[in-house]
Amino acid sequence: MATRVKKNLTPKKNCWHDLFFEKLAATCNVFASSKHAGIERQTAYDARKSDKEFARRWEIAIDEGVDVLEEEARRRALEGTREPIYQGGFLVGHKQRYSDTLTIFLLKAHRPEKFRDNVHVTGDEQNPLTIEIREVKTRADIKREKPIE
Repeated sequence: MATRVKKNLTPKKNCWHDLFFEKLAATCNVFASSKHAGIERQTAYDARKSDKEFARRWEIAIDEGVDVLEEEARRRALEGTREPIYQGGFLVGHKQRYSDTLTIFLLKAHRPEKFRDNVHVTGDEQNPLTIEIREVKTRADIKREKPIE
């Protein structure tokens, strides 16, 4: 008769960390990551506050997740998404839809000096709210400013 070996069923102290970071990198969502790891969301926030290594891994996971989001935004902006066309309740074809909004966000992120919003808002409790609208110069404006010889 074979002897049964009793396995240690006591979980390791931080066995949920890897599950949490795996989901956080995929979703950038603390609630979903906590649920996936079988913990309360506050447990993750407490760990981030008290454990520097945990906080470092949190930032890395968020960066990875944002990279995935940026890649998908770029794909939708440049390659578009295939949408069905229905007529009379029947599928009659498809069209490719591109996202101008995602294109704008990507340009603002990667070329802020050229595509940023040119409004600067400042103010605090002691200073009044000020709004500065910066002049936007196009290439045509710059060409017009050059003196004609």
